[in-house]
Amino acid sequence: YWMFLERFKSALAHSDLPMAGGARYTEVGLPMPPALQAGQAFLSGAAAGMIAASCTTPFDVVKTRRQMLQAETAGARAPSPPPQSAPRLAVVTSACDHGGAAVYEPPPAAAEGRGGGTLAHLRRIAAEEGPAALWRGNAARTIKVAPACAIMISCYELGKRVLDP
Repeated sequence: YWMFLERFKSALAHSDLPMAGGARYTEVGLPMPPALQAGQAFLSGAAAGMIAASCTTPFDVVKTRRQMLQAETAGARAPSPPPQSAPRLAVVTSACDHGGAAVYEPPPAAAEGRGGGTLAHLRRIAAEEGPAALWRGNAARTIKVAPACAIMISCYELGKRVLDP
């Protein structure tokens, strides 16, 4: 993220763009106006945020799926009675007495040993659903992350200017 941010800031500082370029100020030796610096920080933050969001979306997909599996597991262990049509719940009779309560039965994927770490999940998703499935939700995530990064970096740069003696 920071690598892209600094590259974008440098490119904008040396560009001729009408509203964001700082080349004409540096050519004549004038300092860039604060509004122009803020605009550069905003655009750089948004661009770096978009790249960072796109690069990390596959990991976000894995995280979200793991959270969903945990929620299903927790929901199956909840004290409230499950609906009668739930296929993953079964009455288990074993040495441990559950009083006839429905007990969580792991999904077939977990029974087949499909657990594992993040890399194992990435490989499984790519193999079963195709590589594009790893970027499912990328557009929505980018729309959320880019403005957040733009605002964060703009505030950070403003804070540096105000607090720097």
